[in-house]
Amino acid sequence: CAPTSLPHCHHHSPQGSDPYPAEGQPGCPHEESPQCPAECDADSASEHGDFSSDKYTFEGQIETASREADIQKTMMAGGPAETAFTVYSEFESYLSGIY
Repeated sequence: CAPTSLPHCHHHSPQGSDPYPAEGQPGCPHEESPQCPAECDADSASEHGDFSSDKYTFEGQIETASREADIQKTMMAGGPAETAFTVYSEFESYLSGIY
Protein backbone atom coordinates (compact mmCIF):
# COMPACT_ATOMS: atom_id res chain seq x y z
CA CYS A 1 0.00 0.00 0.00
CA ALA A 2 3.08 2.24 -0.09
CA PRO A 3 5.87 2.27 -2.70
CA THR A 4 9.50 1.90 -1.72
CA SER A 5 11.53 5.08 -1.60
CA LEU A 6 14.75 3.31 -2.58
CA PRO A 7 16.10 3.78 -6.10
CA HIS A 8 16.13 0.78 -8.45
CA CYS A 9 19.80 -0.19 -8.50
CA HIS A 10 21.87 -3.24 -9.20
CA HIS A 11 23.63 -3.99 -5.92
CA HIS A 12 26.15 -6.58 -7.09
CA SER A 13 27.51 -4.85 -10.23
CA PRO A 14 25.59 -4.74 -13.52
CA GLN A 15 25.22 -7.96 -15.48
CA GLY A 16 24.33 -8.46 -19.13
CA SER A 17 21.88 -5.85 -20.41
CA ASP A 18 20.85 -4.70 -16.92
CA PRO A 19 19.75 -1.07 -17.44
CA TYR A 20 20.15 -0.05 -13.78
CA PRO A 21 23.31 1.56 -12.41
CA ALA A 22 25.49 -0.07 -9.77
CA GLU A 23 25.09 1.08 -6.17
CA GLY A 24 27.17 4.19 -5.46
CA GLN A 25 27.18 5.28 -9.13
CA PRO A 26 25.29 8.32 -10.47
CA GLY A 27 21.58 7.58 -10.32
CA CYS A 28 22.05 5.07 -7.52
CA PRO A 29 23.39 6.60 -4.33
CA HIS A 30 24.15 4.49 -1.28
CA GLU A 31 21.00 4.37 0.79
CA GLU A 32 20.05 3.32 4.30
CA SER A 33 16.80 1.43 4.81
CA PRO A 34 13.97 3.90 5.29
CA GLN A 35 11.55 3.88 8.20
CA CYS A 36 8.62 1.59 7.46
CA PRO A 37 5.34 3.37 6.72
CA ALA A 38 2.56 3.44 9.31
CA GLU A 39 -0.28 4.10 6.87
CA CYS A 40 -1.12 3.53 3.22
CA ASP A 41 -0.61 6.22 0.59
CA ALA A 42 -3.71 8.21 -0.31
CA ASP A 43 -3.50 6.95 -3.92
CA SER A 44 -3.35 3.25 -2.95
CA ALA A 45 -5.77 0.95 -4.76
CA SER A 46 -8.89 0.38 -2.66
CA GLU A 47 -8.02 -3.26 -1.90
CA HIS A 48 -4.72 -2.01 -0.44
CA GLY A 49 -5.98 1.14 1.27
CA ASP A 50 -6.22 -0.15 4.84
CA PHE A 51 -2.74 -0.48 6.36
CA SER A 52 -3.69 -2.90 9.15
CA SER A 53 -5.29 -5.38 6.73
CA ASP A 54 -2.70 -5.06 3.95
CA LYS A 55 -0.14 -7.29 5.65
CA TYR A 56 0.91 -10.89 5.31
CA THR A 57 1.15 -13.01 8.41
CA PHE A 58 2.06 -16.59 9.23
CA GLU A 59 0.25 -19.04 11.41
CA GLY A 60 1.55 -22.55 11.64
CA GLN A 61 4.49 -24.66 12.61
CA ILE A 62 8.08 -24.02 11.58
CA GLU A 63 10.01 -27.08 10.48
CA THR A 64 13.78 -27.23 10.31
CA ALA A 65 15.94 -29.57 8.29
CA SER A 66 19.62 -29.47 7.40
CA ARG A 67 20.39 -32.55 5.31
CA GLU A 68 19.29 -32.83 1.68
CA ALA A 69 17.04 -35.85 2.25
CA ASP A 70 15.40 -34.21 5.28
CA ILE A 71 14.78 -30.99 3.33
CA GLN A 72 13.18 -33.02 0.52
CA LYS A 73 10.90 -34.83 2.98
CA THR A 74 9.91 -31.57 4.66
CA MET A 75 9.05 -29.99 1.32
CA MET A 76 7.01 -32.99 0.19
CA ALA A 77 5.08 -32.99 3.47
CA GLY A 78 4.54 -29.28 3.91
CA GLY A 79 5.23 -27.30 0.76
CA PRO A 80 7.77 -24.57 0.01
CA ALA A 81 11.02 -24.06 1.88
CA GLU A 82 12.95 -20.96 2.84
CA THR A 83 16.67 -20.87 3.42
CA ALA A 84 19.48 -18.55 4.45
CA PHE A 85 23.24 -18.71 4.24
CA THR A 86 26.24 -16.68 5.31
CA VAL A 87 27.46 -14.18 2.72
CA TYR A 88 30.98 -12.75 2.91
CA SER A 89 32.15 -9.33 1.67
CA GLU A 90 33.45 -10.69 -1.67
CA PHE A 91 29.92 -11.78 -2.58
CA GLU A 92 29.14 -8.25 -3.84
CA SER A 93 31.71 -8.67 -6.63
CA TYR A 94 30.81 -12.29 -7.43
CA LEU A 95 29.38 -12.61 -10.94
CA SER A 96 28.67 -16.25 -11.80
CA GLY A 97 29.05 -19.91 -10.95
CA ILE A 98 28.56 -21.61 -7.60
CA TYR A 99 29.27 -19.42 -4.60
